[in-house]
Amino acid sequence: DAASGGGRAAATPPRITACVADLDGTLLDTEPIYWEAYKAAVESLGKSYSFDIHKTIMGHPEIPGAQTVIDATGLAISPEAFLAERDKQLLTTMPEARPRPGALELVRHLKACGLRVALATSSYAEYIPLKRRHNEELFGLFDAVITGDDPAIKAGKPAPDIFLAGAAAIGADPAQCLALEDSAAGTQSAHAAGMVVVSFPDPRVDQSKFDLAEQVHESLDLFRPETLGLPAIGDDAAIAAYAASLRASEGGTSGGAA
Repeated sequence: DAASGGGRAAATPPRITACVADLDGTLLDTEPIYWEAYKAAVESLGKSYSFDIHKTIMGHPEIPGAQTVIDATGLAISPEAFLAERDKQLLTTMPEARPRPGALELVRHLKACGLRVALATSSYAEYIPLKRRHNEELFGLFDAVITGDDPAIKAGKPAPDIFLAGAAAIGADPAQCLALEDSAAGTQSAHAAGMVVVSFPDPRVDQSKFDLAEQVHESLDLFRPETLGLPAIGDDAAIAAYAASLRASEGGTSGGAA
């Protein structure tokens, strides 16, 4: 577990009032499922697929990611047709996804602290029901869900659009948002939106691509919220006081679970 000071000065972190989190590979353990589906699709079309190719699309929107795969493997197919081939496996296996270690505990904690929480995923809306099917507790904690095909998203990650849309959906100042990410593209996106970014990258990905993150950890359960000015998990008195102060500053009650 490594904590890296990113693009921000080592000053007191801004007070965090909300969280905008990525889903795939961050809160939900979907990346192995995506890897197997992309690999199966490419191989069914007569080409080979490696993780070196796969890691270049992690965090990116569906169509640009598919085009990257097509270009890297030499497939003669449209992005839409390739995604249809990928989905032959993905639609069956995606409901198997479960939260990553520490995900439920951390999001529950952030909600208890009075933070509004938005999901900002490059995945398209049609895949959300598959991911939610056996993860209702996790999805029930989100105050808003922004997907990669939302009309408000003019440019996908690493552009800041999706994180800005997530903040807007919960009425939050991006500078006071904690962003949770696992991909380099998503980390760049959240940083460009002006958020405090904590990243949880796959260890096989070049770690230098996460220099913009405030902190970098191997897994969610190694992140200590108190290092960013939030109450520690389990500190009930501090959690209650933080939530009360947020309610007072906002002149009302913070958002509840959707």
